[in-house]
Amino acid sequence: MSGALEVLDALDALDAKSFAVEVRVSVRKADPPRYVLTRAALVRRGPELSSSEVETVAEGSVVVQEGGSSSRAVSSCGTMRVKIVAPCVGWVSWKCVQPVDWRDSAKSGQTRWVVDLAAWRPSMGECGEEWAMLLGLIVEPHERRRVVAYHRWLDRARALASRLVARRCCQLALGLRADDVEIERTKGGKPYLSARAKLLCENARAPNFNFNVSHDGRYVVLASEPLCVCGVDVAAPERLRRCARPLDGKLRSSKDLVALDRACKECGGGHKEDDEIVESMLDALSVRERRWIDDAQGAAPRGQTRAERFRCVWSAKEAITKARGDGLACKFDGIDLDLEHASSRERRGFRARSIRLEGLRLKQWTLSGEVLDSGHVVAVARAPPADVVDAYGGFRSTLALRDVDDSAFCAPRGDFVFLDFKDLVPPEKADAYLRALAADKKRVKARKGQMRRVSRSESDLLETDEPKSRPPPPVITPLDDDGALCIEEEDLPPMPPHKCASGPILGVRPHPSILRSRSEPSFVVPK
Repeated sequence: MSGALEVLDALDALDAKSFAVEVRVSVRKADPPRYVLTRAALVRRGPELSSSEVETVAEGSVVVQEGGSSSRAVSSCGTMRVKIVAPCVGWVSWKCVQPVDWRDSAKSGQTRWVVDLAAWRPSMGECGEEWAMLLGLIVEPHERRRVVAYHRWLDRARALASRLVARRCCQLALGLRADDVEIERTKGGKPYLSARAKLLCENARAPNFNFNVSHDGRYVVLASEPLCVCGVDVAAPERLRRCARPLDGKLRSSKDLVALDRACKECGGGHKEDDEIVESMLDALSVRERRWIDDAQGAAPRGQTRAERFRCVWSAKEAITKARGDGLACKFDGIDLDLEHASSRERRGFRARSIRLEGLRLKQWTLSGEVLDSGHVVAVARAPPADVVDAYGGFRSTLALRDVDDSAFCAPRGDFVFLDFKDLVPPEKADAYLRALAADKKRVKARKGQMRRVSRSESDLLETDEPKSRPPPPVITPLDDDGALCIEEEDLPPMPPHKCASGPILGVRPHPSILRSRSEPSFVVPK
């Protein structure tokens, strides 16, 4: 005991300064985001397309994006641009850049993805191996039937892309194999990962993992959250929606992707059909929402039209109903939004200060959105699990954590990441996808050469057996400027009288878009 007292006396005699520990905290500045170019990019000095050119950066190069809210901007022509600081300083199209670690960041359970449908060029359309291979990635037979049941080709392509992006998100976020992903739906149509598939997941940081998908115009968007319940919606200008809904009633083909892409490049400014939609939908808006659309306070970003602000309100309402899960059962006129513009006027972002449903303020709900490009507006809503509307109870059973802290709703959401169709294919099936692409290109090349030979042989026949005053049949080229197969019934040359009746050209089987009826699919659905 005396030894212990001697030790205490010795400690008291020491100067207190000798026990002072100097702690130096070095705060490391976060590294700027690094991106890889998915295609060759032209760097300009400013976000406008009229800015001078700096240089062209090759595909596969790694670029460094400037941090902060001013790193992205929408140009006056409606295209989204991002600012880079290395290897050179300038602005590039956001469709050319992709985060280096986008797959690893998806493991957190929070994702924001965009797929540009108008940039897709399937060589053989629904008749090719690429389409069959992508459709075969959907393991649920009823979901494959839903894809091919749509009347128009663009709707079938959108349905295919939306299911592929949802499956890829579940694989990366929860560490699931492609065949283990099983998607179910609520009574209101909200998709979710089944409880059986969630038992196989390896990510304990996402107890309430859920996702939502939307498509309109040229884009298919996805949002997912690890704790909150999310809903997402994208709204395109009415002129682009009418481009996707031809008035002539034709089924069309993959050449509609080219027409949609050209329509998006030509869009800009106000259009009569957009203003007509705004006037017809004013009854579903509150007084506060109408004032925001009319920009009564003059706080709108420069160049933003009234129709674009209407799409902001409408997509926000859609995102709220999709987060709840009841869809069309939730009346839009019962939703009252108090919106404000984001701090960055160039980016055209917006958020909700408050959300009211049937006069009651929704607690913990958050909503934010932005304008992508070509007038497309996207909105994302976050909701507490307690506000989910699920008549069957299947989706609610997958939410393990019912009480979510307020900090989860205020967490930053990150930027939308631009993905291609090849990014939606699992790594173990990437080789099969490349073989399918090569096979379709080979078939297109063979058909192109065959049709040119047929055209030359018919021209020789006309010169010998027909009067020279009759013009020769046109040369048929089955490819358009962007490489998509474009063979329509009116494009085929007239069948000579001596040719075989099994096909319009030398016995060649007619293109399936001619033979397909509206009640029969043009290809066999994989089992």
